[in-house]
Amino acid sequence: MDYAYKINISGDRTLYFRELNLQEYKNLQKICIESDITIFKWFSLNMIKELCVEGDCSDLNLVDVYVILLYIRVYSISGEKEFNTYINEKRCVVKVNILDLISKVLDAYGKYLSNKYLKIDIKEFELAEQALVDVFNNNKIVGFVKDGVIYDGLCDEIDSLIPLFVKNQIDKQTISINRVFNNIELFKLNDKDGNENVFNFDIDETYIYTICKIIMKDDLKSLYQNFLDLKEHVNINFDEHKYMTLSEMGIYVNMFNKKQAELKSKQSQTNQYPI
Repeated sequence: MDYAYKINISGDRTLYFRELNLQEYKNLQKICIESDITIFKWFSLNMIKELCVEGDCSDLNLVDVYVILLYIRVYSISGEKEFNTYINEKRCVVKVNILDLISKVLDAYGKYLSNKYLKIDIKEFELAEQALVDVFNNNKIVGFVKDGVIYDGLCDEIDSLIPLFVKNQIDKQTISINRVFNNIELFKLNDKDGNENVFNFDIDETYIYTICKIIMKDDLKSLYQNFLDLKEHVNINFDEHKYMTLSEMGIYVNMFNKKQAELKSKQSQTNQYPI
């Protein structure tokens, strides 16, 4: 049985995930190089399904996706992400705590968990007085209220059937919630000219997949170098990579480097002859 960690998401659901193996991690890094965010979204959702060993992950909102992808980073790769920045015009590396990026969003999200679907008043629309809107799923319309009666279970194409003036009313009334999340400062970096770039959260599908892609991306070249070292020096072939995790590879590489340092030290001591 695979080691599994749990993640709590909306709807009081708990999902259990296994770690990425090296083959999956390699594919993730290759997909992070792609410029097309639609491809990264497709890959991410399939990766979530593949790694989920228990629980229903078929109905995820944007915050769920953000939380899950960052937890995959924490448990399968590292709890920190390094970014290049500039301090006093000198290039350096700053480490960002991934758990902080998760908790900042969840703290705000917790205020809306009891009202996943917001009731938004609609004017000049004879079919309903209110719309039920999932603000954490691209403002998806999930139902309507007419004379106090809720009508839900609508088809997935309902958004394309609703008049534009209704959508505009919904967008205007969700601005306040979007503003709350836009004020969440995830991290900030400086460029070489001393300009500060602040990365804030945003309840937007493209943004969420983009920021997750940035956080998930690592140096693919160093990964291949470690692959080669394992193959040449530890006699671990490429087929066996499928059954190893990134942390296990790190242990093997560190053990090899430590052994090499010990051998070098002994050889140095042996070559020291008395005068």
